[in-house]
Amino acid sequence: MKYRKLFLSVAIAAAFACPLGTNGLYWQDGGVAQAAAKADFSQTVVYENQGLKLEIPAAYDQRLITETTSKEEGILFAVYEKASVEAGKKDYPADSGIGWLFSIGYVSKEKMQELLRDDIPGAEFFAQDDKGHYYIFYHPTDVRYMRKSVKAMKRDQKQWQELCEWAYSQVRESFLKNNPGVVKKSTT
Repeated sequence: MKYRKLFLSVAIAAAFACPLGTNGLYWQDGGVAQAAAKADFSQTVVYENQGLKLEIPAAYDQRLITETTSKEEGILFAVYEKASVEAGKKDYPADSGIGWLFSIGYVSKEKMQELLRDDIPGAEFFAQDDKGHYYIFYHPTDVRYMRKSVKAMKRDQKQWQELCEWAYSQVRESFLKNNPGVVKKSTT
């Protein structure tokens, strides 16, 4: 019964998951994109790590957990949806990735070339600096949305989608704007 309930929850979550596509493609629900665009970004919370800044709209910050320390080398910021993390605490270990929206990290030129050669899903190279760091936007390639009930999942679906839209469409540009030594770069 427990596994059937879990399977049902995962199946429903799949229907509501962040619509991040492969190769940087992104499907947008007009309503969600409009909601993210209308959110009040005039007040923000700024997180810092190694002299770099990640700016989060105050309206979203209360719904997020933003980590500036990581066990993984090169990860500067990791951002999770708080409600999903809370919902998953009972059944999943703290490092299971439940609620994970994105991370920003950096690698050396050699590691970046290895990542590009291996074509690792969920890792998008987007910037570099004059210190030889190449910045990567990491995002989930599977379902990370969780609630304690199907009813709660349906109720909170638009909130989750709004956070995904913001994360995928605005975070990298904001990161570049707030870190003048980091410049936009393409893989071509």
